[in-house]
Amino acid sequence: MYVQIGGRTYYLVTFLDEYSRLIVHHALVASMDGITVSVEAQAAIERLLNEKGGEIPAGGMPRMRTDNGSCYISREFRGVLDEHQLGHQRIKPHCPEENGIIERSNRTLREALDGAELTGLLQAQDVIAGIVRWYNEERLHSALGYLRPIDYYRGDPIALHEQRRRKMAEARHRRREKNLKVRQPTLPLESLEGVANHKPEMSHCG
Repeated sequence: MYVQIGGRTYYLVTFLDEYSRLIVHHALVASMDGITVSVEAQAAIERLLNEKGGEIPAGGMPRMRTDNGSCYISREFRGVLDEHQLGHQRIKPHCPEENGIIERSNRTLREALDGAELTGLLQAQDVIAGIVRWYNEERLHSALGYLRPIDYYRGDPIALHEQRRRKMAEARHRRREKNLKVRQPTLPLESLEGVANHKPEMSHCG
């Protein structure tokens, strides 16, 4: 995804975990050549390993899904994947929907960037870092059952959904109780005073 910064074109490279939709790594780069993108891929893989305590995740290292850009078919990129025994799945040419998860993520980032005035590289990096943090740690994702990507990545999604379900049920119960109290009929003050001052009378017909 290209980004205009102070009249120059840069590229936002993102690596996303498809399971959790978490953006694992991102970088603003001046070129999408094989060496540059391979360096960022290495950083993304290292972060993944650090998150897992330096151990290969259960089931082996995941595959990397990319389009067919020259940087992704370069010798340098292939070398990074081979070093970590990482599979590589390239989508069919002219079929971006096969990479739909990251395409949707990029669209969300693009929408969040709209209107931002990016005047310099350092300032742009700060702005984009804030947007990525919002995307990962604050934004509720509909495809994740309205959990945050960070919840899926580091937590137990099933337990989190159950906890969320209980909280919603409790909130509905509180609303019902509140509505019942509001609906209970009450006599105005004047009527209550009238009842208090009423003297009983007897009628007789003889």
